Amino acid sequence: MLKLDDTIDDFLTDEEYEADVATCEEYIETTKRAIQKAGCGLQKFNSLVPENLTPIQALSPVSHSQGMLTPTLSHHVKLPPLTLVPFS
Repeated sequence: MLKLDDTIDDFLTDEEYEADVATCEEYIETTKRAIQKAGCGLQKFNSLVPENLTPIQALSPVSHSQGMLTPTLSHHVKLPPLTLVPFS
């Protein structure tokens, strides 16, 4: 990736190069913030999951054990209607 980046940089003017570097730095900072935000979200989620459940188990259908509700993850898929042909 760096080799490709260097090859592209050879074709840029000084102004274009500076603009490209600034844009890349913005992308890197945005990515770092997104990774940090995701990490914080995972830490919060893991702190909400009871100790006897793994995060995957916590996302399974609602559990009412010990008076606690766990988050659910559901999928809704609309399928086309089926036509059943009568037979004798």
